[in-house]
Amino acid sequence: MPSASTGTTIRSPHAGTRGKFRFDVPRGEFSVTYAWSDELGCFAEVFGDRRLIEDADGDRYVFRLVSQRPLRLLRLDDGDTLMSLGLDARVCTIKPYRRTQLWSRAFYDWYPRLDGLRYVPRYATGHTNYCLYLDRCAGVLVAESQGRIATRHDLLERVIDAYPLTTTLL
Repeated sequence: MPSASTGTTIRSPHAGTRGKFRFDVPRGEFSVTYAWSDELGCFAEVFGDRRLIEDADGDRYVFRLVSQRPLRLLRLDDGDTLMSLGLDARVCTIKPYRRTQLWSRAFYDWYPRLDGLRYVPRYATGHTNYCLYLDRCAGVLVAESQGRIATRHDLLERVIDAYPLTTTLL
């Protein structure tokens, strides 16, 4: 996540809501957001379970997140880290999410300076996923809009070429 100084400050639309995704906290005590190291990989991770990007998804925006300082991330994509914590890679991929949400809460409590987690994706293998604790790093994150999904035909075509996804938007 390279540095930049333009764009929109990050705020989560899910602040205070109960956990829904992998490393959300179960009772919504703090807000997180997710990011990916690859712009195509985010589509694999978000739409991989249903394998379809529908018309209604076209109103969603693609953003590039940029950090103005190095983020302090727990490397759950590293075997030494996982072994030290008594975990294995399943913490990055297992469903349902209740157990991983509890781990996220524990990491947050154990490491007060931690900005988030770095972990392996379920579908976009070879890339990296991030879960960012927004109360700790939102002030240094900048979101650069890449436009609405529906207007990014070039991006959608690359996504369809890279992953077994289909779309009604093309």
